[in-house]
Amino acid sequence: APVGRDFRDPYFLSYLEFQADAFFTDNLLAPENGVSVGLTYDVAGGVLQGDFDHHKVLVGSRAWWRPFERLKFAAKAETGMIFLYGDEPAVPFDRKLYLGGADMARGWGQRRLSPKLDDIPIGGLTSVLRMLQAMARVAGPVWLVAFADVGDVQPGEAQYVFGDWNYSAGPGLRVDTPLGLVRLDVGFRLNAPGQYPEEPTWAAHFGLGEAF
Repeated sequence: APVGRDFRDPYFLSYLEFQADAFFTDNLLAPENGVSVGLTYDVAGGVLQGDFDHHKVLVGSRAWWRPFERLKFAAKAETGMIFLYGDEPAVPFDRKLYLGGADMARGWGQRRLSPKLDDIPIGGLTSVLRMLQAMARVAGPVWLVAFADVGDVQPGEAQYVFGDWNYSAGPGLRVDTPLGLVRLDVGFRLNAPGQYPEEPTWAAHFGLGEAF
């Protein structure tokens, strides 16, 4: 299980999840100024039964600042940790930690920033993510974006290896529509080939809503 070879099919997973969020912002649904902090804690197995015993903790914060009508900034910081315990100290690979995609580490494909087994992402037990972006409105509902992301996923418990952190940056486009915010980001890895030389050095992400 620690190296991702625990592909049980089927398996039984039983867990409780506790989540707490605090918002200190000017708007709860669409903040433009302020900060938020959040904590998610899962406990699986043990007295809850199931095939896997582990604790999973996600701690994060977000910040927004709009100094001018046409200029906005946003930032995000998050870390995740999984701790094994009990008689079945393991976690299924689909419940492990991954990065990469439209909302985290945008220089990578979806869930591709992860320890791998035969080129298959199998997730890790420790993750760290930092995101920063600036948005400038150029005309009407159209905004130009510049962003920089940092992310890493490690296989061990509470394993932070600063030298393995993966950096990416790139431009983006936002358009306010009646259906919501439409976004396009193109991220380029800055320290390629880095830890994963087999991965593409860039990724494009299209979606609805903001990444923060």
